[in-house]
Amino acid sequence: MKHVGLWSMRFRGHPALPDLEAAGWDTFWVPGLDGTGALDDVEHLLKAAPHSTIVTGVLNIWSQSPQELSNRVAGLDASRLLVGLGIGNAAGAASRGQDYGNPITSMSRYLDQLDIPADRLLLGALGPKMIDLAIARTAGWHPFLVTPTYVARERARVGKGPLIAPHQAVVLETDPDKARAISRINSRHEPSRPHRPRAVRSTASPSSGSPTPTPASARYSRRWSTAATTGSRSVA
Repeated sequence: MKHVGLWSMRFRGHPALPDLEAAGWDTFWVPGLDGTGALDDVEHLLKAAPHSTIVTGVLNIWSQSPQELSNRVAGLDASRLLVGLGIGNAAGAASRGQDYGNPITSMSRYLDQLDIPADRLLLGALGPKMIDLAIARTAGWHPFLVTPTYVARERARVGKGPLIAPHQAVVLETDPDKARAISRINSRHEPSRPHRPRAVRSTASPSSGSPTPTPASARYSRRWSTAATTGSRSVA
C-alpha cells in the first residue's frame, strides 16, 4: 500500500478501478456508510482491481454483527482488504435495536468478538481514547476532516508504528472562491455530528484563533487544485 490512496463514494456501484490501477494507484477507500451493500461492493472491487488493496472507510459496526462480518471477510481475499470500522452514533444503534452505550466500551466489545486479524483492521477515530484503542487492537486509524496539525501532533504522540490514514478531500477547481464554496457545502454537516465539535476544535491551528470547528475544517482539511497540481494548495 502506497502512502496515498483514493477515497471516493463513486467506487461504490460505478468502479473505474481497472483504469486507475493501470495508472499506478494501488489503494482504494470506499465509504461503508450504514453498511448496506458495502461488502458486496468490496467483493466486486477486489475482483476489479486484482493488484490493489481495498479499504472500508469506515463500516458502521451497528450494520452487522461481529460474527456476520467475520464470516463475510473470511470469504474474501483478506490479504488485500483492510476493514475500517466506525462507532457511528446512538441513533444508528437504536435503528438496529441496539444500545449505543459508551463508545469505547461498545467498540472494544465488538473487537473482542471479531475473528479478523488485527493487522487487517482500522478504526475511525478522532479523540485520544478511540485512537488508543485503535493502536492497541488494530493497525491504526482513519481520521476524517482533520488538519495537518492534528496529524503531526498524533504522530509525535503515538510514534512511528501505527498507521494514520487521514482523509484529505481535494476540490478540482481552478477558481479559489468556487473551491471554497464547494468545500463548505460538502463539509457543512460534519461539525453537527455528536462526536465532531470538540474533536475538530482540537485539530485547529493555534494561529487560526477560532474556537469553532468550521474554520479549521474549511481551511485545512480540503484543498483546491487544477488537475495538474492536485493537492498543492490549501482551500483558504
